[in-house]
Amino acid sequence: MKDVKISVLLPVKDCFMWKLRRCVYSILNQSYTNIELIIKYNGASREFNQIRDMFDDDRIIFDNSDDNSITEALNKAIKLATGDVISIFANDDVYCDGAFQALVDNIDSSQWYFGDLNYYSHGKPVQTYYISDPSLEHMKSDNLIPQPTCFFKRGVYETVGKFDESFMLCYDYDYWVRIMKKYGSPKYIPFKIADYYLNRESISFTVGQDKMDAEKKMVYQKHFSK
Repeated sequence: MKDVKISVLLPVKDCFMWKLRRCVYSILNQSYTNIELIIKYNGASREFNQIRDMFDDDRIIFDNSDDNSITEALNKAIKLATGDVISIFANDDVYCDGAFQALVDNIDSSQWYFGDLNYYSHGKPVQTYYISDPSLEHMKSDNLIPQPTCFFKRGVYETVGKFDESFMLCYDYDYWVRIMKKYGSPKYIPFKIADYYLNRESISFTVGQDKMDAEKKMVYQKHFSK
């Protein structure tokens, strides 16, 4: 399964255009080209048209239907995906050069994959995050699988189902635990897959730690408290 098609789901709302350009071109300029990018935009038609005109690439699918949450946007976007492997990405993150080729080189019978993540704070590199063998037991404490580096096969979505729309922040944490319960731990790719930029516009800053902790508790109660 080496000639795989990769579908990247990119929900967009109220973003800086320069960040969106940086993100999108990190996807389109990958050396591995069998990809599709689904930009799920929720906002004014004028801004949507501006985004659509900005990127001239037939590998992009645009959708601007209204959404009540990021999880609703992802559930709509994933229905449009035609790829063999699916990823979720944020518009202020960046894929490292060679990320998709590293994924394809490591594809085997495993159902999902993840790699290393570079952390940047206010534009400066802070650390590289990696954990080579996360287990369900590890996931009781926190989400240890960085979303920007994670990929899962289409069959995972067809089995595990859509994202839980009761989550606004920790939807990925919930989804990873659901996948892990069904398929076990993801395969680790020893490669720096993505750059994560932490700044004052990041969701970690805008929503507050209390709300984040509340949703983490929801994940624990849903999956581990019984």
